[in-house]
Amino acid sequence: GINAEYMGSSGINAEYMGSSGINAEYMGKMRLRLKDYYEAYFDFKRIQNLSPKIELYKTLVDGIVSLMKKNHEVGIKHLVSIEEKLQLFKPNIRFTYCIFKAYGYMTQHKFIVINLLES
Repeated sequence: GINAEYMGSSGINAEYMGSSGINAEYMGKMRLRLKDYYEAYFDFKRIQNLSPKIELYKTLVDGIVSLMKKNHEVGIKHLVSIEEKLQLFKPNIRFTYCIFKAYGYMTQHKFIVINLLES
């Protein structure tokens, strides 16, 4: 895990530091970047009064975790619900979104098969 004392001494902004060490919002974003989806899910779940942008992150992580738990329809529903606001995410998060959405569609057989051998 990440040591709160190390984070505090390494120049991390004070706005990320809370009474318990590190703000759950910051930790959730960091864990999402590190592909630690379950921990990001629990971090975002703890946040109350979510800002609209953090709500997008939470919905993304909810979709990913739903897909990981084989609840494909719910996962796809979460991911599709944020598609119009995808440009608000950084490129690496958009890439993660696309990978999981493609996985969800593949599990539901909602894809087009391209036969490259006939072309």
